[in-house]
Amino acid sequence: PPLEAMRCRCPVIATTTGAVPEVCGAATLALSPYDEAGWTREMGNVASSQTLCQNLRDAGSERALSFTWDKAARQLLDLLILHDSSLKNGNLRRN
Repeated sequence: PPLEAMRCRCPVIATTTGAVPEVCGAATLALSPYDEAGWTREMGNVASSQTLCQNLRDAGSERALSFTWDKAARQLLDLLILHDSSLKNGNLRRN
C-alpha cells in the first residue's frame, strides 16, 4: 500500500517494520508502529504544512517510479539464470 499511495502522489507516513522501509526509502516519514504520539504529530504536520506535503508527494512519486513490473521481471530472470545451469545454456532467451 505505501508504494501505491506514493505512485498516486499521496504523502505517506509509513512504519519502520517489515519490508516497508526498503520499499519507501527516504520518501516517507517513517515511524515505529508503536509510536502513537509520533503518528498523531506527523499526521498533523502533513495536514498543516503544504511544503511538507508537497515534498512527500514529490519524493514518493519519484521513488515509486523506480519500481516497475519490467524491472522486477528482469531481476527475477537474471536470478533464475544465475542459479539454473539449463538457463545459462540458452534454453530461455532474454530480449
